[in-house]
Amino acid sequence: MHKSYLLATALIAFSGVAPAQYLRGVNISGAEFGSNSENGGGVIPGTYGSTYWYQSQPTFNYFGARGLNLIRLEVLWERLQPTPGGPLAAGNPNDNLGFLKNDIAWAKASGARVSIVLQNYGRYTVGGTPCIIDNPCNGSIKVTGAHLADFWAKMADVFKDEPGVIAYDIMNEPHDMGVANWNQISQQVVSAIRTKDSAKLIMVPGNSWSNATSWASINGATSWINDPAGNFWYEGHEY
Repeated sequence: MHKSYLLATALIAFSGVAPAQYLRGVNISGAEFGSNSENGGGVIPGTYGSTYWYQSQPTFNYFGARGLNLIRLEVLWERLQPTPGGPLAAGNPNDNLGFLKNDIAWAKASGARVSIVLQNYGRYTVGGTPCIIDNPCNGSIKVTGAHLADFWAKMADVFKDEPGVIAYDIMNEPHDMGVANWNQISQQVVSAIRTKDSAKLIMVPGNSWSNATSWASINGATSWINDPAGNFWYEGHEY
């Protein structure tokens, strides 16, 4: 299985940090566990505290005390939005939106800021099958780029005024996207976010695991995102 890096660095400016200062931080997992979202299997939505969890306040205090001021907080699409295009999940025993807000508050109190990372690899599991965005899945297209755009518009509406959130990381390492056009999908998401949040940073990954070495041959040699705010970054991964 392709694993995300453990240490995260970014060249990001936010309130209290000088422009072009490197933020050093970590990826924090748990909220996406128990799903095997790339290959099917696992339990979705699962049970909080058993098959998955969000981190507790001491986790953020630990990293904050060591000057790690950027948290890539990995979440699962299906748990935050149980039906593509539907409302965000809240007010139930597995209140993922509430858990996420708690983590953001604890990160902020520790002196860190959060990039919310959708850890779905370009997929959404429907009936136990991981469906690739804009691809036929068990006979029909069940998850579309419009669904992903809808998710992020709703998330941006929730977190647009939250200073603890520094960025929206729209999809971790999309790969093997079949007939889908990731460039078009990611533009659709950026445009949807800007209808709700005109300012926050948007992290745009590349196709094929955001492979930095082969970026130009996979994603094209020129920028494809048009952001009216001009506040986005392409996210390349190197291992």
